[in-house]
Amino acid sequence: MRHLLALVLPLSLSLAAAAPAAAEAISASEYHRRLVAIRDAIEADELAAVRDRAASLLPIRVRDGELEFAADRSVLGPLSRAKDRDEFLKMLPRLEILIRELDASRAPPDASPSDRELLESLRREEEAREMREGGEVGGIPVEGIDPDADISLPERVQKWIEDAARWLREKIQDFFAWLRDLFEPRVVPAADAPGIAPWVWAMIGLVAAIILVLAWRAFRNRQAKEPEPEVRAGEARARPIEENPLARTVSEWERLALELAAQGRFRESARAWYLAVLSTLCRAGLLQYRKGRTNWEYVLQLPVAFQHRPDFVEITRDFDRLWYGRGEANAELHDSFSGRSRRILDQAGARRGVA
Repeated sequence: MRHLLALVLPLSLSLAAAAPAAAEAISASEYHRRLVAIRDAIEADELAAVRDRAASLLPIRVRDGELEFAADRSVLGPLSRAKDRDEFLKMLPRLEILIRELDASRAPPDASPSDRELLESLRREEEAREMREGGEVGGIPVEGIDPDADISLPERVQKWIEDAARWLREKIQDFFAWLRDLFEPRVVPAADAPGIAPWVWAMIGLVAAIILVLAWRAFRNRQAKEPEPEVRAGEARARPIEENPLARTVSEWERLALELAAQGRFRESARAWYLAVLSTLCRAGLLQYRKGRTNWEYVLQLPVAFQHRPDFVEITRDFDRLWYGRGEANAELHDSFSGRSRRILDQAGARRGVA
């Protein structure tokens, strides 16, 4: 009990020296009762009553037997100036500590003379100290007391976030400082700056040459692995087939092609052969005719598994060159064109029995 009394009374004794001589004096029991009333008013949200009661206790002096001390301004002052409920709740834990210490510090009537002598020596020692503003007293043990007990949960979360942001900002600053030191050129006096040795330049040139050779080989390998596209640049923009290949039967297109070849009209004959092929593939279900579709769109539509698909690609390329590109048409080119066309007609016609 004497130790607990030593925790509370020094603060009050130091404040007593600054109190006016004519201040009202109350007993320790009355002081305790008023503090409990302030605590109950906080819990009942009677905030105006809390401010008034705290303000009324500020000039009060407290008598406890032969001792006399001032009310605790470090607790009552903030309560008398608090503006909202959060500020009152922030001071509530400190008010609870003050009430508990008063409960424990009130000495029994038959206190021994040695106890009174100890209290008197403590009072004289504390009178020699100057009370710091705000009511903080050094030397009070804080074991078991949470320093953030009077901080609400939102304020704790905000404090944690601020601490984390401060830590992260410091780490980022350290990282950029490290990068700056790493890449920042160091100024060396001209007299001390050594020249670059020839072998260093030779090594740099060798490394650069190796990198260029590896890049060139990688480029060539990629080109070798990539298959040559069947549809070349410009061919995908070929004009659409102007005539419906299904307007005639396959036999009629073949007969027209032979008649035109006999007359030496190889360009027109190649066109008739090409329309015969399209008619056969459409009738066999390998292609779907659509007005406006180009010949290279038909190439892309033809299944890869079709045996004579390469022949269809070749006659499409030759037809583009002969019909749209105004390429030279002769009997040799016509024979190659008609031969590929017949192979396609034979396979596709055999699948569907197209005559």
